[in-house]
Amino acid sequence: MRKMVVNKNDRIVIYDSENKVYEKYVKPKLREKIQIFFGIKRSHGKNAEFLSNFLKKNDIKTYEVLSHTKYSYVTKEIEGKTLLDSILDVKENPKLIKEYLNKYIEIVKKIINLKLYYADFYFNNLMIDKNGEICIIDIDEMEYTLYSRIFKNKKVIPRLNQTLQMQFSRLKGYGVDVDIDANYVFEKIIEK
Repeated sequence: MRKMVVNKNDRIVIYDSENKVYEKYVKPKLREKIQIFFGIKRSHGKNAEFLSNFLKKNDIKTYEVLSHTKYSYVTKEIEGKTLLDSILDVKENPKLIKEYLNKYIEIVKKIINLKLYYADFYFNNLMIDKNGEICIIDIDEMEYTLYSRIFKNKKVIPRLNQTLQMQFSRLKGYGVDVDIDANYVFEKIIEK
């Protein structure tokens, strides 16, 4: 059975429960279409496939891209829960929460060290799979270009700090009390 799980102006995501796949359709703006046309940026489908392979070669778990077109792609479902849901499920277990956050630190640090441009390190964009491994999802906006390799820290690092502040504020709103905070996680990620 196919079910629409995201319906926004710029994207639609459909989950096919029978085949256990997600179909993502992207509607880029004109500026982005021009960048894709001139080869400044990869199309979303091609980028998702490229990055899925690139991340896996660098020991970062992500979904498998089964097929793609210019503005769409199909991925195999990762069985598990988002990092946020995983933390909420064990909110009375600070030790396990800390373990999940350490996995988050590890994967984000690897991505930044690979000089990938990615600004969506939200807890909902990472999954804890059925084996307890952390996986990154929603990677079609991630970039690995000459520009991203040169200027990645200019935007990624400040945005990461903002994202962490929001995510930890959200955890507090859900009643999750953990002895580490956004500043600790941020410092661990950016330390040399």
